[in-house]
Amino acid sequence: GNFGVNTAFKLQAFQVARVTVFRIVWKTNAESVTSALIEALGKAPPSLGSRISLRARSPEQRRDGKDVTVDLLGQFRNASPSELRALLEAPYRAALPFTEDIQEMRYWDGQNFLSENQNPVYFQERSAFVNRPLGNDALAIGFKFLRAWPGTSEYGDLRFFQTGGKMNAVSPTQTAFVHRNSDWLLVAGLYWTQQDNRNDQLMRANHDWQNQFYDAMLPFLGGGAYQNFADPSLKDWRLSYYGENLIKLARVKKDVDPDNVFTFPQSV
Repeated sequence: GNFGVNTAFKLQAFQVARVTVFRIVWKTNAESVTSALIEALGKAPPSLGSRISLRARSPEQRRDGKDVTVDLLGQFRNASPSELRALLEAPYRAALPFTEDIQEMRYWDGQNFLSENQNPVYFQERSAFVNRPLGNDALAIGFKFLRAWPGTSEYGDLRFFQTGGKMNAVSPTQTAFVHRNSDWLLVAGLYWTQQDNRNDQLMRANHDWQNQFYDAMLPFLGGGAYQNFADPSLKDWRLSYYGENLIKLARVKKDVDPDNVFTFPQSV
């Protein structure tokens, strides 16, 4: 529903011989693994991109002794699997992975490896950018909430999308995208089914959990929110999404879309 104006594209292609793609899952010592991953990946060159997903377990699974899992997904451009393993030495010392899939591929084959296909689900993703070191206190709160998830037929998680690199090389006001000073994008995610949606008590408990989770993490973060993860619960969404670019975007919107053809509840 938001608007965009495009008059031309200028593209510059560059050679990518091969990429090392990876998906690694840990099921033990999750806090130490996560702390080591954030530190190790933060020191990686810009040619590495990653996402850490800390997946909560349902009350039934927790009663069976299952704990939060750590899922690392990503790619390392023009680097070998051995270079990746060297970079991940500290997380591997914290715990050996439950599963490990690391492959060197041609670029487009690597993108197929990284694609995630799943059935459509209901979801809400609450995001904020991380622009300061994320210490053990923040992770402890994250794991506390993950271990208290009320549960749905799908899943709840805490995700860290790696940012920085080229994203931070552009000034905040140079483009419409204002978030140019972060290391990670944090997302407190909740996913559920149509059947869950009919259970008001269940969904109320889950949304309360997600909102309290998000609020508890905010003091450790840098603020803002990723507008691609539209969040109906955001109170100050205009500034969270667009920051100092909001006034200029509103002026452009008035000029190019005076009749508000492009609209939705959080549109400019």
